[in-house]
Amino acid sequence: GGISASLLSNDGAYRLVVRCDFSYQSDISIQFLRVNRADAPTALPAKLTRLGSEEAISLVWEQTYAGVFARDGESDTEATAAAALLQDYSGALRMDARDQSGRKLRVFFDARAGHSAIRRATAACYNS
Repeated sequence: GGISASLLSNDGAYRLVVRCDFSYQSDISIQFLRVNRADAPTALPAKLTRLGSEEAISLVWEQTYAGVFARDGESDTEATAAAALLQDYSGALRMDARDQSGRKLRVFFDARAGHSAIRRATAACYNS
C-alpha cells in the first residue's frame, strides 16, 4: 500500500509523482511517468531542475517500463530530500529526459499545484 501525489505536466502528457510506499517499509520515491501508456516509455538520462536554476535536484534515476524513478538507497536519502523540497517549492520545474527513440524531452510542471498532496504523501512516510 501507499499514498501518492501527482503533478500533471503543462502539456498534460506526463506526471511527476511523489509516492510513499509503506507496504514493506516507508520509502519515498519520485517518479516521472507518461500519462498515456501507449506512448514510448521515458528513458535515461533524466534530470529534474527548478526553473531558473541549472543545478539538478540530486537524484539517482532508475528506469522501468512505465518511466523513470528515484528512491532512497541504503545509504542515501536523496528522494526524501527532493520530496521535502517539492512540498515547499512554489515555482516551475523542468524535467529533461529522452524517449526510447532517443528524442530529447523537456517537460514543465507547476509545483504550486501539488503542495498539499505532496505534504500528505511525505507525512505518511515520516509518520508511519
